[in-house]
Amino acid sequence: MAPAKNKPAKDASPSQSEEASQRPSQEALHVDEDALAQIAQIQNAKIAKLKAEGEERIRNIRKKRIHKVQKKISECQQRHQERSRDQIRPMVDRLRELLNRKRSLEAQQDEHFQQVTSAMKATVEQLNVAIQDRCGQLAERD
Repeated sequence: MAPAKNKPAKDASPSQSEEASQRPSQEALHVDEDALAQIAQIQNAKIAKLKAEGEERIRNIRKKRIHKVQKKISECQQRHQERSRDQIRPMVDRLRELLNRKRSLEAQQDEHFQQVTSAMKATVEQLNVAIQDRCGQLAERD
């Protein structure tokens, strides 16, 4: 081990020159605290401004993305509707054709029903006339 060097002992009480040197440093510290407070305030303002700008940028990006997604959704819905129409169109055309055929058949059915009704009325009238003639013939024989 190396021998310990003797250091001169410092006075416990500061001298006048040391007191004089401490006073300006305390004032300098006080000034430095004010300057630091101003710097901190400026820094906080810059941080708040940057934060607000960042939030605004994020809002704008979000709005653009939402608009883009909504546009894609509407385009997708439109394509779906077009495909649905294209798929349904043949069925609708076939249904229209069947409805026209049904109307035609119903018209023919009504026409035939009227013909059958007329034929039955004519037959009933002929039978009534035949029955009356036969009753008249039987009444003459008696």
